[in-house]
Amino acid sequence: MFKKYIVSFLDILGFSNYASIDSGGALSLLINYQGIINFKLYDKNIERPYIKSDSVLSKLAEEIGIDSFLYFIPFSDSIFIVSEDANSFICQLSNFIKSSYLFNSNIYMNPENISNPTLVTNQEIRIDKSGKFTTIESLENAYPILFRGGIAYDKIDIISMSSIINRDLFKYKNLSGIGVVKAVSMEKTGKGPRIFCDIAFVKLLNDSKIMYVNPINNESIYEILWPAFQYIENNNNDLEIYSFDELFTPAVNLWKAFNHLDYGIHYYELMKLIIRSTMKYFSYHNYESECKKYIIDRIISHDLKSKIDDLLQ
Repeated sequence: MFKKYIVSFLDILGFSNYASIDSGGALSLLINYQGIINFKLYDKNIERPYIKSDSVLSKLAEEIGIDSFLYFIPFSDSIFIVSEDANSFICQLSNFIKSSYLFNSNIYMNPENISNPTLVTNQEIRIDKSGKFTTIESLENAYPILFRGGIAYDKIDIISMSSIINRDLFKYKNLSGIGVVKAVSMEKTGKGPRIFCDIAFVKLLNDSKIMYVNPINNESIYEILWPAFQYIENNNNDLEIYSFDELFTPAVNLWKAFNHLDYGIHYYELMKLIIRSTMKYFSYHNYESECKKYIIDRIISHDLKSKIDDLLQ
């Protein structure tokens, strides 16, 4: 039976390329985001009375949870997520995407190899034939988990279908309907790890959540400013602005290393998204001029003075 739902389609950026040159590295992307989801599921089932008694902590716990995910259906490098609550969903989806990006971000913050920030040294301790411990070093790639996707609010049908696993028959959930078509088509709206949504979804958001979206196409298509969820409301703005570096520095190092390649544009778009998300968040909290000054200072510190106008556009 067709009914209106919020449906999101997410796709891991660069997965096809990684899979063709480094199947182990590509597999790690899937394992790592699954680890984030499994942790959130585990966390959801733990009772914490001290959180429930604190309104600020309770609000934060709600925003980083996944209880608004009615269905979470992964296949290969793609994910479909279905929800009925737009205001919780925009927070929880954004925090999932942000957590995925930050999963390996410390590696790119201070990379072993500045010309290839994804390359890391893996150390494995083994016992040799004489019984002595030896350390084996190897190089592997730790790729960033970056999603691009679309969100639509329209009619879909959630159906059960048959699958075969090791010759046994199993039932799984599948989606059909115009909402699915819209979400998938919106993913192709632009470059970079951006999440696009239709006006129907935006109209479901209350006033406190509108600051997390930006119109990009005559107000018929919007984007989710997911990096803005890096900043915690009610905290001191003078302190929160420092969290910008945790998002921005890894993106800069990735772009500097790979800007000569076709996919380098995705990291440049990430830099721009982080900046406009930060600017919009702090403009809503009466901290716009201080925020802009800080961002310009950080851009210059990364030797990108010539990019200031474009990055702040």
